[in-house]
Amino acid sequence: IKAEPVELQLATLLQLVFTNRPEYRQALNTLKMAETNMFLAKNKQLWQLDLETRYNMTDSARYTIDALEEESSGAGDYSVAMQLKIPLGDESTERELLQAKVAYRKAKISLQELKENLEISVRNTHRDIGMQWKQVELSQKARALSQQQLDVELEKLKNGKSNNFQVVTYQDRLIAAKYDENRKKIAYLNALTDLDMFLGTTLEHWGIDLKNAGEAELP
Repeated sequence: IKAEPVELQLATLLQLVFTNRPEYRQALNTLKMAETNMFLAKNKQLWQLDLETRYNMTDSARYTIDALEEESSGAGDYSVAMQLKIPLGDESTERELLQAKVAYRKAKISLQELKENLEISVRNTHRDIGMQWKQVELSQKARALSQQQLDVELEKLKNGKSNNFQVVTYQDRLIAAKYDENRKKIAYLNALTDLDMFLGTTLEHWGIDLKNAGEAELP
């Protein structure tokens, strides 16, 4: 089993998890919606000043569709009005603002908690993968040492300084060392696979583009 060390930058992993994890993006959208609702609720608490203008043509009877060449003289009545609305004692708007503030705070706290949990998971995974590769390296050294011991014992057997029992013992140790090395490599590769799943980069890692999958011709 082949396994190569993968250089993992913690900052890059954090960026990927915050970009790809759907629950984090959903939490961001929820916070933005809560912020918008709070802004709208605050806006309802403000005074509203409206400006209205009106114009009524008095000679519009001279203008018809059949006589497009005729133009209105522009005579008419003009009016300008300003209307001020002051919300006083409106409990519904005050209650709506309070609910919007509570929802915003909850969304902000939920986002922060989710961010911290994701960051802790990424840091733990980053540390565990590094430790697992160190275990792979130790198992490789143990396997190489077992191979050397067997080679020495075989040479001693040729010179009559050892026996078959000793050789078989070192052979068994080498087999066990190879098994342990493969087991450590499998654990390391599985950890990398789990990391891809957690980061949402499995398809990217294997070069699979779902956007163009529908355009591919099936055999």
